[in-house]
Amino acid sequence: MLQILNIQNVALIDKASLNFDEKLNVISGETGAGKSILLDSLSFVFGGRADRSLIRSGTDAMKVEAIFSSISQKQIQYIKENFDIDCQDEVFISRELDINGKNTCKINGELVPVASVKKICQLLVDVHGQTDHLAILDNTYQLKILDMFGKTPEELFDKLNNLIEEYKNNENEIKLLGGNEQEKQNLIDLYTYQIQEIENAKIQENEFESLTEERKAMTQFEKINDNLKVAYNSCGRNAYGDSAVDLVNSTLKSIQNIENVNDHYRELSERLKVCLIELQDISDTIHDDLNNNIFDEERFEIVDNRIDFIKNLFRKYGGNYNNFINYFNEISKKLDNLINSEEKYKKLLINKEKILENINFIQKQISEHRKKEAKNLCSKM
Repeated sequence: MLQILNIQNVALIDKASLNFDEKLNVISGETGAGKSILLDSLSFVFGGRADRSLIRSGTDAMKVEAIFSSISQKQIQYIKENFDIDCQDEVFISRELDINGKNTCKINGELVPVASVKKICQLLVDVHGQTDHLAILDNTYQLKILDMFGKTPEELFDKLNNLIEEYKNNENEIKLLGGNEQEKQNLIDLYTYQIQEIENAKIQENEFESLTEERKAMTQFEKINDNLKVAYNSCGRNAYGDSAVDLVNSTLKSIQNIENVNDHYRELSERLKVCLIELQDISDTIHDDLNNNIFDEERFEIVDNRIDFIKNLFRKYGGNYNNFINYFNEISKKLDNLINSEEKYKKLLINKEKILENINFIQKQISEHRKKEAKNLCSKM
């Protein structure tokens, strides 16, 4: 139901707000009281003609807002599916018109075209005038009333909608095979070249990241080498004095001399043994890293060129590995469609005729049911 109507700068009205009851609401008054202005405001916010002459003198724009409450779940579902507008149990419609003719419509805060407002209001409001009835003049609404009266089987509409969707998909596939022979051949040549380029590149997943990390280490060869030397000289045995291993080993021997005194020293001795083993292992690892840290100029050039090569291909085909592979799969499918287009085209045409036959059969069933029930409806009316 229409719960609230807010009017601003419409004709003689500066501001007005009306709250409607869920039962019968009557607006009465003498000539010139503003009843017609209310009706014009309702027509405007429901998607009617935008008349700039209705803008209140001395103002730049007029605005009308309508709030509907107690919306049924079926209406909510229809609005969500057909207009992609989120609503719970209220619909808030706002329409504004300025003196330059700029027209702004919003439903639940989202900008929408006037046509959407009109369609949604036809769903929510049934407007009766002296000379017309907005809904009943609409053919779609007439069929809806007939289907409700005659209880046209829902499964027929479900089958019809599925067939129409199948028909659209079939048409899209036919379009993918379209174009003249020269255009097809150009696409075949292009896709063939791109597929060969991608296949010949033989790029592996995470290869780019791995190479980038390797190049980073190679560019910092001297820094790594200098710090490994310092670390090894501090940790392992060397000719410049006691190392960390020597100091821990000396500490262990001292504690071992008293470990028989009590459990506390025995525990310290065991912990020092673990530390010494771990420290010796770290020392050996640093030593191995130091020996293996050799700058290979040839390898650096290979890595650097490979990174640039992968970058260029990624830039051409998607920006990253996943998009790169997705593009390859996509054009492979397109190439297959183009090469086998003639055979597929014939199959799609045959399938199209079958779908149309089924659509016509369902439509005939619906039509026959409607014709039968239309007679009953006319007699009862």
